Amino acid sequence: MKKKSYELAKIERQRKSIFTDDLKICYVCSSRGIYKPASDLHEILYGTNRKNSMLFGYVLPLCRRCHDSFHKNRVLTNMWAKKCQTYHESKYGIQDWFDKFHRNYK
Repeated sequence: MKKKSYELAKIERQRKSIFTDDLKICYVCSSRGIYKPASDLHEILYGTNRKNSMLFGYVLPLCRRCHDSFHKNRVLTNMWAKKCQTYHESKYGIQDWFDKFHRNYK
């Protein structure tokens, strides 16, 4: 297994979310009125975009069950990616989105 760079480890420790201020409660469960602790911080844009996802705050705190369902449900994943793209384009512009993430989710 590849060791994480110091820079990536630092970014992971400083993760934030544009969707919620509380990274200790599962975002999905709390929207249903159930307050379960978040065991994972899910980067909405993953793979080569994972680092940028963390830098821009495209992160959701999730319990293990919700995190697993995110990875199994492509429609849910794309829905959240569209939300990130819409937010990013409104704040930084369309060209910046494509310069950073190289993909259109809309």
